[in-house]
Amino acid sequence: MSEGRHNRPSGATTAAELGFGGILEFPIKRKETKALHHETHFAPVYVAIVETAQNLWPSDGYKTAAYFAAAAGVSIRRAEQWLQAPTSMSGDALLSLFCSKEGERFMRAAMKAAPKPPAFWTRIEKQLEISDLRERLRELEGGAL
Repeated sequence: MSEGRHNRPSGATTAAELGFGGILEFPIKRKETKALHHETHFAPVYVAIVETAQNLWPSDGYKTAAYFAAAAGVSIRRAEQWLQAPTSMSGDALLSLFCSKEGERFMRAAMKAAPKPPAFWTRIEKQLEISDLRERLRELEGGAL
């Protein structure tokens, strides 16, 4: 086994493999590179969120990035990076998107693209559909008067 930084065996992933033993088995956190973010099983979610932003704010790119940045609570530069190559987003950025004016669209896109949406999402989605239908009905009733 080759030695990594700090004389740590490069293949070690737990405390026991590092020779600490004992009853604690905790994973060693490794720094990921940008390339690895594309290989995660959540990559389709990030792509769906970026596509939603591009559909919501189609333009020359800068305006899309500016609106996306404002909704996500990040810099325009970071939003431009996501628009060029969707990578992982912080929990703060995702929460900002979900709580934004267009949050429902981002949430729907994320859950549709998720490898396995949580069980509660089907119940929420049904309620959203009922709400959409009620809104359409109100519009039709209002337009008929």
